[in-house]
Amino acid sequence: MINLPRLAVGSVQTRSHHRDCLWALLACLHREGVDVQSFRSRSCVSAPDFAFAMTGRSQRHLDPWTMTRRRCRALFSSGAADGDLAVIDGAFGRPRRRYEALCRWLHLPKLAVVDVQQLDACNLPARPDDLGGVILHRIPDTRTGLSWRLAIESQWGTPVLGMVEQTRPLDELVRRVRSLAPQTDQAEMTSALLDCLRPKFDIDALFNLAAMAPPMPSTKKAAGQFKSRPPVIAVAFDEAIHGYFPDTFDALEQCGADVASFSPLRSESLPEQSDIVYLGSGPVADYADALASNRCLQASLRDHVRRGGRVYAEGGGVAMLAQAVVTPRGAHPMSGALPLVAHAARTAAAPKPVATRVGCKTWLGPGDQEIRAYRSGRWHFGRAGQIAPPTEPSPVSCDENADWIVHEGVVATRFHLHFAASPQWLAGFLTPSETWV
Repeated sequence: MINLPRLAVGSVQTRSHHRDCLWALLACLHREGVDVQSFRSRSCVSAPDFAFAMTGRSQRHLDPWTMTRRRCRALFSSGAADGDLAVIDGAFGRPRRRYEALCRWLHLPKLAVVDVQQLDACNLPARPDDLGGVILHRIPDTRTGLSWRLAIESQWGTPVLGMVEQTRPLDELVRRVRSLAPQTDQAEMTSALLDCLRPKFDIDALFNLAAMAPPMPSTKKAAGQFKSRPPVIAVAFDEAIHGYFPDTFDALEQCGADVASFSPLRSESLPEQSDIVYLGSGPVADYADALASNRCLQASLRDHVRRGGRVYAEGGGVAMLAQAVVTPRGAHPMSGALPLVAHAARTAAAPKPVATRVGCKTWLGPGDQEIRAYRSGRWHFGRAGQIAPPTEPSPVSCDENADWIVHEGVVATRFHLHFAASPQWLAGFLTPSETWV
């Protein structure tokens, strides 16, 4: 058993967005020398990872919908073990109450974020059960904050442990983080954020609350054994593609796989002896011109597929495999490894939880097994040569809605798969090339 101080930090109002407050908390803790590991309560990849800009640690993901209680606890213990404090972001009181389930599974002390701009003194929002503390968000000034502190503490019987005052919009800061990701100047971003929000937190009281969480079981890390050399998994990572679940790479390396990175923007070829190419999500449309100009890498990727090499791609990574990417600026030629055209959506809907099936057997696994994941609405795919937005699914898809695209050794999807949450799918990456066909 190991002690893992931890906090559930969530909003309690339906229309409230507590992102700024969470960033302020992470930035203040990091400034105080606290090594914070941040978790999302949904298996949705955020590109760029704003938590990384505040803490220097990639955000991890827990989700009671996509993973079992046992797997969730194991991923939390392994991800938080080397930090001082874990912060799990979510929202209390949502209809399906998945965040509350996560709080029960991990025995999380609860910290509620209350948006003062939405408060009515005669009708406070519902108080979450077993609440340990409150943060007041978007207070107009200190005097108003103190007034609401008195009201909350007297009516809820819960201490207010912090207040956040937003003096300037964060639009410019968000734009800068997006433009710098993943190479973000943490000190500069932290300073700029704190100047905008002027947060005040009782750090000692927060740590006392976090320390109330009971110990968690420690996790055993199994080493992989391969009769021949371990598989080489080439992972695309730079400004254009950087949306991944960190737990997936931890699990692959613990199993003995060799994870090698390359840059879609700057590398001239894939890493040597690459068995599988992993293309994650990211703002590919913003870098379409630069990606199209890297013809050497495009040729290397295309040759890998033609030689029977395996590729897994999702979201923006699928666009790199298309014949062209269509953006408002026009069509940009890509590798052509898949006979389709990728269209960047002008406005993308929020990721949607869906229970899906690939529909046919692939090197990842059987086609009839259910997968729980979140569908991205940022990309649409059409037939080869189709420049206009598609009205029908691509003919190379196993799924009638073109959520899955299977072509030779390529498995591509509009879903973000948390492989570490589903070991049966992770095993596909560890299968030797000669045995999957």
